[in-house]
Amino acid sequence: MWLANHPGNDVTAYETTATSTPLVSVLIPAHNEADHIAGAIESVLYQKTRFPVEILIIDDGSTDRTAEIAESYASRHRNIKVLQNKAKKGKGYSIRRAYNQARGRFVHVLDADDIFSNWDKLQRQVDILRRRTDCFAVAHNTLFLTQDDRVRIVPGCTADTVFRYTDCHQNKFYCHTSSYLFRRLDTGLPAYFERETMRGDTALFFFHAFATRKSVYVMKQVMSVYNIHGQGIWSSLDQRAKDDFNIAILRDLQTLVVQDPERPEHKSLEKRIDWAEKKRLAAVTASDALDFRSGDELVRECERTAAKIFLPEIRARAFQAMYSLPDVDTLMETVGRTVLLREGFHLAGRRHDARKVVLLVSGFVPNGGGVFREIKEIVGELLSSGFRIDILSSGKIDTDRKIIDAHFADPAITYRQVDRAGSLLAQIGEALRFLAEAAPDRIYPFITHHDVVGLAAMQRGLGREIVFDYVYDHGLSLGVHSSAIDRIVAKTHTQASALAPVIDPSRIVQLAPFFTDRFDENPYRPLVNGILTTASAAARPYKVESEYRYAYFDVILSALSAVNMRHIHYGPLSPDVVAEFLDRLRAARVPEDRFVHIPWADDLGGSLLRSGVDLFIAPFPICSARIGIEVMCCGIPSLNHRSSVPGLPEAGDFVDPVQPGWTSPEDLIVSLSQMNATRLQALSCSTRAYFSAQNSSSISLRRFVDGAFDAPQISPYPRFTLDDLALEPFFDSRIAEERNNGSAEGRDSRPASVSLLARDCRPAGDSRPAEDSRPAEERAMYQEIEQRPLKFWHRTPNRRRVRAAFYWFLRRRS
Repeated sequence: MWLANHPGNDVTAYETTATSTPLVSVLIPAHNEADHIAGAIESVLYQKTRFPVEILIIDDGSTDRTAEIAESYASRHRNIKVLQNKAKKGKGYSIRRAYNQARGRFVHVLDADDIFSNWDKLQRQVDILRRRTDCFAVAHNTLFLTQDDRVRIVPGCTADTVFRYTDCHQNKFYCHTSSYLFRRLDTGLPAYFERETMRGDTALFFFHAFATRKSVYVMKQVMSVYNIHGQGIWSSLDQRAKDDFNIAILRDLQTLVVQDPERPEHKSLEKRIDWAEKKRLAAVTASDALDFRSGDELVRECERTAAKIFLPEIRARAFQAMYSLPDVDTLMETVGRTVLLREGFHLAGRRHDARKVVLLVSGFVPNGGGVFREIKEIVGELLSSGFRIDILSSGKIDTDRKIIDAHFADPAITYRQVDRAGSLLAQIGEALRFLAEAAPDRIYPFITHHDVVGLAAMQRGLGREIVFDYVYDHGLSLGVHSSAIDRIVAKTHTQASALAPVIDPSRIVQLAPFFTDRFDENPYRPLVNGILTTASAAARPYKVESEYRYAYFDVILSALSAVNMRHIHYGPLSPDVVAEFLDRLRAARVPEDRFVHIPWADDLGGSLLRSGVDLFIAPFPICSARIGIEVMCCGIPSLNHRSSVPGLPEAGDFVDPVQPGWTSPEDLIVSLSQMNATRLQALSCSTRAYFSAQNSSSISLRRFVDGAFDAPQISPYPRFTLDDLALEPFFDSRIAEERNNGSAEGRDSRPASVSLLARDCRPAGDSRPAEDSRPAEERAMYQEIEQRPLKFWHRTPNRRRVRAAFYWFLRRRS
C-alpha cells in the first residue's frame, strides 16, 4: 500500500510519492467552503487503496479560509496540489482546469462540501473498472443530508446493476456526483465546459457516456454524503429556477455535445426537455422537504431491519448460511461519519493513548453465551499488560450495575453506558464524543446483531486501529462490512476463506479462539460411570430445535435406543420440547434416566467432568466454537457433525482434527458403539494436546492482545461464503416520474424518500425520544424481540411423529 505516516499523526494516509504516477485523480472545486473542505479532503486523503491517488483542489476566488485550509493539507501531503483561480471563474472552469491537468487514469469530482463516507470506496471502484472494460464509470448510492438532519437516499439501488448506454442517455437511473468514478478521457474537457450550464454532474456524466458509448456499474451501498445546506449553487435555487436551469442544460447538451438532431441521444434529451417544460407550465412546486425524513427514522429503520433476525421466518433462512447486512453496515457507517464531522472531528494531527483501549459493547449477559467470557478474558489480559480500559456500552442490552461491579471492578476500568433516553442520533453522538475524548490505541467492538448505535460509533481515527473479533452470532454478523475496521480476526481458515470474497483479504487476520486452561494435567478419565455418558450443550434452544435434515432429538433418541448410554443436554429448552421428548423415550422403551436436562451450568467444563461425560456430541447444525474449545480444555473427546448445510461452519473447523465425525445418524451410532476406554483415552490425549498448542490463553490470548496474528489461510474454493441476508430494500420502491423523463441538474433534486415502517410525525423541534412516538405495534415488536426469546422453527408433536416415521421407513428400506 502507499503508506505515509506523518509526524504528529497516528492515522495513516495513503498517498503518492514524489515520483509515483497516480492511478486516480480526485478533483475538489471549492468556493468559500472553509466550514466543509477539511472533511472532503480527509475523506479522500485517508482512503485505503493499493494505488497512489492525487488530489487537485481548485480554489475559485474564495474570500474565507478555504485556500488556507487547503494549503495546510498540501504542505503536509505530497499528493495534494492546490490550484488558485485569479478570480472567481465558476465551477465549470475549475473542473475543466483540474481535469485537463489530472494525471490519473481514473478521475473523480467531489464538491468541497460533500464527503466520501467509505474508506474502501476508491479501491472498490477501481477494482470494478479494471474488471469491467465495458463500463466507463462506477457509481453507488448516496445519503442526502440537510442541516436539520433530514435525509433521503436515491431510490431503486437495491442490487448492484450494470446500466447500458441507452439507459444512460434515456435517464433510466440516477447517481450523485459524489459517487462517480470515471475513466479519464485523453481528450480532456472542451472549452464549452466553462459555460454555466456545463458545470454540473449532468454535463460531466452525459459527456463521458456520449464519448465512450459504454455502460455504468452502480453499487447499491451508500458510500458518500451530499450535504444540502442551502448555500450550494443548486440547493440555493427555488423550484422555478431549477426547472429553467434544467431546460438550459439539456438544450446545451443537444447543441454542444450531440449536435446531430437525428441521433437517438438528441431525441432522448428532447423528450426530457418536453417533460421539464410541462412541469414548469404546470407550476409543480412541491417542497423537497416533503421527500425527506428525519435521520432518526433512518437509523430506526436500520435497527428494525437487523432485528428481524429474531423472527422465526427470517431465522429459518439465516441459519442456512453465514450472513451479513452490507447495506446496514455501510449506511450506518455513513450516518456515524456525518455526526462525527458535525462534532468538528478531523483526522489530521490525531494522537492516541498507547496504553488505553476501549471495548465497545452492547451490554453484558453473563449467561448469554461465550462472548461474555471471551470479553472477560481479554480484559484480564489487557489489565495484566498494563492497559487502562474504557468499556463503552450502547445500552442495547440492559445490564445490571451489579454485573459490572462483580466482573469489571478494577480501578483501571472505566464503564460508561450511553443514555438511551435520547434520540438514536443523540445516542450515536454521545458514543462518538466519548470515543473521541478517550483517543485509545485500539477499539475492540463486540456489538450484538441489531446494535446500530454501536455500529455507527465504529469510526476510523477515533482509535489508532479498530480490531474486529469476527463473531457469527444468531445467524448474522453486524458491522463486518464497515470500512473503518483495520483488522478482522477470523478464528479458522474456513472463516477467513468465507470472508475473503466480500472483505478485502489484506484486512483479514487469523487467530485460534482462546480459553484459560485451569488444569495442570489432563483431568479426563473415561467410563467412570460404568456406562458411556455423552453430552451436548447450546446456550440457546433454537440451535437444537431446528428443522434440520437430522433433527437433534431424533438423532439422540436413535442413539439412546441403539447404544447402552446416557445423554446429558446442557442449556435451555422449551418445556413442551422436553415433555415431548420424554414421551418419545417412554414410547421407545428407553429408561427416562438415560436423558438428563441441565438448563444451565455456570462452569460447563467442571460440570461435564463431575458428571463423568465421556464424549461430547457437538450441537448441530449450528455449532459453538467457544463450547468446543472449553470441552477440549477438559480433555473430553468430541464427536462432530459434518453438516449437510454447505453454508454453515462445522464444529470440526474449530477442534482437534483427529476427533471423529459423523455425516448421518447411522455414522453416529457406529462411532458411539465403537467407543471403549482405550479409544476414548487416546482421543482425550489428542484433543488436550491440540488445545494446549492452539487455544490455551497463555498462547492465543497473549497474541490477541499483542496483535500477533497469523496470515489467513484463504482457500480459492471456500466451502461457504459470507452472504448478504438482504432482508428488504431500504429504499422506497416508488420511482418519481423524473426517473423516466428526467430533469438534468435537477437529477439530484428529487430522489424518492427512504421507506420507513414508522413515520416520524413529531413537529420540528420536538426533542422527545423516538421511542416515545413509536406506534403500539412497533413497541410490541420490540418487546417481543428484547424480552421474550422467540422459538426457532418450532415443531408440533404431530410433525415430529410424522418425521420420525418417515426416517424409520427409510432405514428399514436400506
